[in-house]
Amino acid sequence: MKYPISFKKTPVFLLSGVMICQVSLVHAGTVSGPGREALVELGDAVETWTVDNQAELKVLGGTTDRITVRNDAHLTITGGRVEDTVGGPNTAAVILSNASATIDGANISSANSRGLILGGFYTEDSSSTADISNSNISGKDFGISTLAGSVLNLSNTSVYGTAGSSPSPFSAGAGIMMTGGTVNAQKSYITGEETGLLLTSGTDAGTDYHNDVTLDNSVVTGTNGSGIVVAKTTTPTGGVSNILLSNGTVVNSGNGIALEVKDNSTANATIDNSHIKGDIQVDAGSHANLILQNSGQLTGVINNADSLKIDGSSQWNMTGDSQLDDLTLDGGRVKFGELDQFLTLNLNSLEGSGTFLMGADFSQNKIDFLNITGNATGEHQLLVESSGKEPVDAQDMHVVHTGGGDANFTLTNGPVDVGTWSYGLKQNGNDWFLDPEQKTIAPSTKSVIALYNTAPTVWYGEMTSLRTRMGELRTDTNSTGVWMRTYGNRNDVKNASGFGYQQRQYGVSLGADTALGESNWLLGVMAGESHSTLDLDRGTTGSVDSYYAGVYTTWLEPETGYYFDGVLKANRFLNDSDVTMSDGSKSGGDYNTVGLGASLEFGRHIKLGKGYFIEPYTQVSGVTIRGKDYRLDNDMQADANTNRSLLGKVGTTFGNTIDLGRDKMVQPYLRLAVAQEFAKNNEVRVNDNQFNNDLSGTRGEVGAGVAISFSKNMQIHVDYEYSKGHNIEQPWNANIGARYSF
Repeated sequence: MKYPISFKKTPVFLLSGVMICQVSLVHAGTVSGPGREALVELGDAVETWTVDNQAELKVLGGTTDRITVRNDAHLTITGGRVEDTVGGPNTAAVILSNASATIDGANISSANSRGLILGGFYTEDSSSTADISNSNISGKDFGISTLAGSVLNLSNTSVYGTAGSSPSPFSAGAGIMMTGGTVNAQKSYITGEETGLLLTSGTDAGTDYHNDVTLDNSVVTGTNGSGIVVAKTTTPTGGVSNILLSNGTVVNSGNGIALEVKDNSTANATIDNSHIKGDIQVDAGSHANLILQNSGQLTGVINNADSLKIDGSSQWNMTGDSQLDDLTLDGGRVKFGELDQFLTLNLNSLEGSGTFLMGADFSQNKIDFLNITGNATGEHQLLVESSGKEPVDAQDMHVVHTGGGDANFTLTNGPVDVGTWSYGLKQNGNDWFLDPEQKTIAPSTKSVIALYNTAPTVWYGEMTSLRTRMGELRTDTNSTGVWMRTYGNRNDVKNASGFGYQQRQYGVSLGADTALGESNWLLGVMAGESHSTLDLDRGTTGSVDSYYAGVYTTWLEPETGYYFDGVLKANRFLNDSDVTMSDGSKSGGDYNTVGLGASLEFGRHIKLGKGYFIEPYTQVSGVTIRGKDYRLDNDMQADANTNRSLLGKVGTTFGNTIDLGRDKMVQPYLRLAVAQEFAKNNEVRVNDNQFNNDLSGTRGEVGAGVAISFSKNMQIHVDYEYSKGHNIEQPWNANIGARYSF
């Protein structure tokens, strides 16, 4: 037997207990006794070590074979390697029995036995503690096993277990097997060829031990089996395992089961600020109590769990039919699968308050179903998937059943969009149904109708600025000039279909005109663009970008004051709808179309003396907008006939021209008019349901403005108008512009 000599800066002890200052003679591979220490460094022989009776072994960069540490002894590994070449049943590369270890930057492995055992195989109290960081540990059957109330702390460490040949739990191929004890893992990877984490119940000197597991920003993987398994080994009934999955922890599994509870065992699992993907499978006779909190998410099936609690920041995403006894929602959410799934959630009881996200296919009358066989209490919301498709046969759709209690269910965001219509929710005893009898026009439908309805009001909004421009030209028909006008307005519309929307328009026009020889005629060209937005309810909007060009003319007979104005204008409309549906999802569609319209006005400018004048007039305007079919991306189909408008107007302008001398002038005025829309049959079809886009009727108008000439060549113009009718009100219409003549 070899007796190496170790030189130390502090006293060490021989195994015989004789102290030699600065030098100790240590029996090869064994160190025992209080205060006694052995050191393994790079280049030292590879040996099997036993550390006993409060002694300490330090592996500093060296390599050893198997290490057994017991009876209050301590193991320190820093940058070292332990490779078990012996192997065999119930052995490990490192065994701690009533001992402790501090391990950093180590590689511990065994091809034929476990990597690390905390607790040993002794009948006495053998609980142990290991603090492991920045290391890799692997072994056959299990990477690490904890026994008899031991404590394992992992940081930035990888643990791997390969499967053995025996079918027993002791050769299950788990990353970590626990039979009593505590595991705290931070930023670590725990992988098993079969199971990532195996939590079992066991006895030590007649005492049952439970398992406490905290995984912080870690990854657990069962390559071929379940991610986490809670089962029994030796106890008549299964033990209790408490599991906390926190801060981004991930559980992977080869069979799709994140947590499996069997053999009459109990698991209390909390998902905290993590998203766990995989099923929760609880065998008959076993128990599972689950908590989702602090933005925790579970995506998977729950089968036979006792309870689930979900806080207001968390959500359970079902992937298949599920069953559990008690569900408590503290503002939490339950989502029933993907869009093409129609699932059932069976509960014994429901309490608290929360939201159920439910899928539906109204074209097939299929919908998710919440079935509560016992009592249900609390206030709950149903967020049912919207659709632009029409139902094949509109009928009641059963969404909730309870066995009793005072629970109340309502629809999030109001009625559910079902094709053209939105359906309400009705209660019949302990059952709740979507009711086609309680229907209103869906936001998608409103956006379609409103966009088709908007083109004429856009066209007229652009024309208003030009009409006031014509009055300005008649004061200077013998010149050539260029001009620019900017304008804006708002229309509050309620059409014949019974719903309203608000339209805002802003734009700019540019033009140039010149007198035709010595005649009283003036001819001009103009172009411009405008942007209109539509505001419907529940966050649904639309927009119209209009680009236009046209020609205009004006004529004034100076002797009599008679005048004529004419405009011909062509437009291209770019229409877009942005729909917020009842389930909060977005939909939309866009299309382009063109329009052509004209306006003719005839009146007389009558001077009253002292600069005052009155100007009665009559005007007729018409526009035709080409119809267009298009589809929204929620499968709603829209089509419309040609949209027409014919507007007649009779009015009078009162004003005063104040001559300031030196070609300067101020002309304030007031305008009153009555308008009549004659077009009535502008039909729109949505999913083969017909609507009438009718804005016909009479409205009154009042306007005021001022024209100012700063010189012979420069004028500005400001105009404001208000109008109101049965179907449309314009709270304001303002424009301002300038003309330079030469």
